[in-house]
Amino acid sequence: MWPETARVLRFGPFKLDLNSHELGNGSLVCLPPQQFTVLVALLWANGKVVNDKEIEEALWPGGDHFGALDSIRHTIKGLRENLGDSKKEVIETIKKVGYRIRLRVTVEDDSPAWDRSTSGMMLAVLPFEGVIPGLEPDLLDYMTGSMIRRFKELAKGLKVLGLKDHHSVRDYPIANKTDEDIARDLKARYLLKTQVSLTGGSLDLRQSLVRVKDEDERSIWSGVIHMRDDQTVPISGGLARALAREAGAELPQMLIEDHEAKQQLNTEGRSAYRDGRNALDERTESGLRKAAEHFRKACRAIESDPNYARALAHLADTYLLLGLAEFPGVNPADMVREAKGAIAKALDIKEDLAEAHAAQATLYFRFERKWQDAENEFTRAIALDNNYSPAHHWYAIFLTCMGRHDAAILQAEAAQARSGRSAIICADSAWPYYNKQEYPAALDQCDRALGIDPGLWAAHYIRGLALQELGEYSQAIKAYQKAGESSPDDPRLLARITSAYALSKHTSEAQQTLKRLRDLEQTGRNFPYFMSVAYAAVEQNEKAIECLEKAFEQKSPSVVFMDLDMGLKNLWSRDEFKKLKKRLGKKSK
Repeated sequence: MWPETARVLRFGPFKLDLNSHELGNGSLVCLPPQQFTVLVALLWANGKVVNDKEIEEALWPGGDHFGALDSIRHTIKGLRENLGDSKKEVIETIKKVGYRIRLRVTVEDDSPAWDRSTSGMMLAVLPFEGVIPGLEPDLLDYMTGSMIRRFKELAKGLKVLGLKDHHSVRDYPIANKTDEDIARDLKARYLLKTQVSLTGGSLDLRQSLVRVKDEDERSIWSGVIHMRDDQTVPISGGLARALAREAGAELPQMLIEDHEAKQQLNTEGRSAYRDGRNALDERTESGLRKAAEHFRKACRAIESDPNYARALAHLADTYLLLGLAEFPGVNPADMVREAKGAIAKALDIKEDLAEAHAAQATLYFRFERKWQDAENEFTRAIALDNNYSPAHHWYAIFLTCMGRHDAAILQAEAAQARSGRSAIICADSAWPYYNKQEYPAALDQCDRALGIDPGLWAAHYIRGLALQELGEYSQAIKAYQKAGESSPDDPRLLARITSAYALSKHTSEAQQTLKRLRDLEQTGRNFPYFMSVAYAAVEQNEKAIECLEKAFEQKSPSVVFMDLDMGLKNLWSRDEFKKLKKRLGKKSK
C-alpha cells in the first residue's frame, strides 16, 4: 500500500487526489465512484496489467457481478473521456486480458493544512459502522468521506483543529482495537464514532466524540443525526460547539452546520415531508396522489422555515410525475402549470436550491422540449449539490433520450452511488441499457431494484420491455401483469401487453387488449401515444401515425422517446414519422 501520508498520485500531466477523488490536469473533475476505484487499481499496479477479474473484485468485492465486463468497459470509456484519452495513450487495453496505465506513477505527500495540527487537537472520523439489509456496500464509506469533507471546512474556521484524512482511517484495521490503540496508531487525540441504523425508512447516525490522552478516555459529546434523503452528511451543531470548547476557540457562526437547527420544523411538517418522499418513490397513481397531498400539507406547516423551498421543489416533482403518467382525471397542462408555480416559489426563497433546478430541468425536458435549457439546468443542479442523487438520476434519463447512452450510464451510476437503497433510481438506471439494446444489463438493473422493492411498478414494467425484445413474450406479459396489479387499466401496460401478444402471434388476445384500450378511451381518457403503440403492434399503421401526431400536438411527455421506443419501430421508416422526428428537434452528440 501507499504510505499513510499519501495524498496525491501523479501520472504524466495528471494528479489524482485520494481524498476528494478529484482528477486534475489544468481543470478539476470529481470522478464518479466506479471510475475512481478503477483508476486507483490501475495506478497502484504502476504499469502492470490489471486483469478484468481483478477490476471486478475491486468494484464488487466478494462475488460475481452480472454484466461485469460490460460495466467495466463503460467505466473505462468514461474514465478515458475524463482523461481526454481518446487515443488510448494513458490507459492501454490488453486484448482479452485487461488494462494498464502507460505513464509512470509517483506518490506525493500533499498534506493540507488541516492535517497539520500543532495544538494536539487531531481528530479522526472513524469509519461509519452498521449492518443494514440491502444497503449498498460502499455507502457507509461514502458517508464517512462526506463527513470528513465537511470537517475540512470546519477545520478552516477552527485553526487549531487537525483532521486525519479519509485514506488513513479507511485503511486502518480497526477490528478488536481499543480507543487507546486507535488514537495512538492514528496519532489522534479525538475520535468520532458513528453507528448507522435504519429507522422508518430513514438513516439515523448515532455519534459519540471521545478524547483520548494516555490511558485517560473521556466522552465529550454524543447525539443523533436523522439523515436527509441524500448522503451529504451534516455536522451537528452540538458536535461543532463541543470541538470549539475543547479548542478554547469561538466557532465562526457561518461554519455551524447544525442539522437539528436546520430541521426545526414542527412535528406535522416533518412527518408530512417524510411521508411525501416515501410516497413519491412508489411511482404509482395512488402513491403520487398521496405524495402531492403530503407535500402540500408540509408546505402549509413549514412555510416560515427555509426548508419550505425544498418541500416546494418536491411538490413540483410530484406534479411533473403525475403529468408524465397521464393518469385518469389528470391534465398534464394543469400539472405543468402547478409545477411551474412551485418551482418559481422555491427559487424565490432559495435561488441556489439544487432540487428546484433539477425540477426545472425535468419540466424543460419532458414537457417543453427545450433540450439545451434542460441540460443547462441539470448541470447547474449537480454543480450546486453533487450529492443530490435525483439530479443525476433525471440527467441520466435525459442523456439516454438524447442518444448519449454511455454518458447516461455514468450518471445513473453516480445516482445509485449517492442514493443508498433507492429502488426507483436502481430501476430507472436500466433505461440507458435498454435504449442501447443491452437487454441483459437492463434486466440486471431491474432485478436489483426488485431485490429492494419487490412490488416496484417501474422495475416490472422495464423488465417486461427488455424481456419482450429478447423474445421472451410470455415472461414479458407476466412482468407487465405484475406491474398492473395495483392499476390493471393503466394504458401504458395495456399497450405493451398488446405488443407482446401480437409479436407472439396471439392475435386474438392482442385484439382483445386493444379493445380494452378503446373502451378506456370512451370513458374520456386521453392517451394517444400509447394508442399509437398498440395500433403499431397490430400493424394498423395509419391509425398509429394518426395517434402519434395527436400525441405530438398535445405535447405528450412520452413523445420525447418516440425515436427510441421499440414499440413504434414499425413506423420509423414512414415519412410521417420522419417529419415528426425532425420537428422534435433532438440533436444527439
